[in-house]
Amino acid sequence: MVNKNQSILILTHEASPRLSYALDFIFSKQFLYDYTIIHKAPVNDAVLVIEYGDKATLNNTVFIPKSKMINLGNFDPKWNSKIREFGLSKSSSGLSFNIDIFSEIFFHLSRMEEYEFDSTEELNRFSVKNSSVNDLVLSPFLDFMIQQFVEGINAFWKIDITRNSQYTFIHTIDIDQFYSYKAKGIKRSFGGFGRDILKFRFGIALARLLANAKSKDDPYDTFDKLWKSLKTKEKYVFILQSQKGKFDKASNISHTEVKKIIQKISRIAQIGIHPGIETVKHIELIQKERNQLSKITNQKINISRQHYLNFHFPQTPTALIKSGIKHDFSLGFHDHIGFRAGTCHRFNYYDIENETVTPLTFVPTIAMDVTLKRHQNLSPKDAIETIKKLINACKSVSGAFCLLWHNSSFDVSEGWLGWDKVYKEIVKYADDQIV
Repeated sequence: MVNKNQSILILTHEASPRLSYALDFIFSKQFLYDYTIIHKAPVNDAVLVIEYGDKATLNNTVFIPKSKMINLGNFDPKWNSKIREFGLSKSSSGLSFNIDIFSEIFFHLSRMEEYEFDSTEELNRFSVKNSSVNDLVLSPFLDFMIQQFVEGINAFWKIDITRNSQYTFIHTIDIDQFYSYKAKGIKRSFGGFGRDILKFRFGIALARLLANAKSKDDPYDTFDKLWKSLKTKEKYVFILQSQKGKFDKASNISHTEVKKIIQKISRIAQIGIHPGIETVKHIELIQKERNQLSKITNQKINISRQHYLNFHFPQTPTALIKSGIKHDFSLGFHDHIGFRAGTCHRFNYYDIENETVTPLTFVPTIAMDVTLKRHQNLSPKDAIETIKKLINACKSVSGAFCLLWHNSSFDVSEGWLGWDKVYKEIVKYADDQIV
């Protein structure tokens, strides 16, 4: 008979920060139960022991086979994940799992496979096709594995390891430009008007004039409807400031009208930076962007999401940490909705080079508007159905559904006809799942 009130003993010959990282993700981030790592078999049979090694040697214990991935210094971006083979078996001697659960967690959360990969994509981003588990992209596969693992040991030991999390909806908006026509300055406004005329876009040219004359609403000015009737308290806005290169065309946040909107939004949602393509190469620019937004909002800015989800390991997280960023929301595929790291739970960045857990927290982004429409070419109807399935998956593992939407993704002239309905439906559905 086991003592149900004691901590779980993890019996292994060698402890490591990698093992603790995986164990904390199970027994602290997702569930709540004490554990202790030991190196000698206990003399008392009435204890909860997980034997982690080459083979099972004790009776009435839980056995997990150990792989080299959990060892310090092991670096293998092409490691063969066996997550698809996950299973368990019960015998008279105990409960056995057939794969190294802890190494699976470490490999996928550390994003080791993103350190070396081949890409022909213009920004050299990690694409869904680069993932070794891209067939599982629509599944929070780590979360499902952990849930089954805990259910298995609960049933075997007749204990009750309880959840330390509950479903939530994380509503995020990326603002690349506050306005399509307004607040551009004389040079950019006349330049845009001239291009419209030369390309015979007379309707857009007229809309530009009317918006600047305040006779017509600007199509990107959708801020009044973005947060209507939301139950979730997790609301975040990421503001692009870079105006360098062909990818970053931010609004001037020093413009009086733009400042007023930022201040208004900051009373509704938490504000974060949205570093441009070149920004991450220059840490001083990240700090400058933080300071500029902090001055406007009178808030401490410590959250971030990369423009175009342009995130590279280990360069990007290293730069963010040095710049004082505490939470990053960039970990989602740019070209496919789903679970880039196999989870919808927050987790800390593990610095492989220094073998240490850092204070930088990743908040996985599960779905982005541009991904749905431009990369996956989904219709509004199909987008709604697909997103609802993702929300249900997140709720089933008591995780968080993080949505990325742009204030500009309602502009009919840019092909977003019918997507206002998509936004309203999925936001309502995600918000309604909160208990």
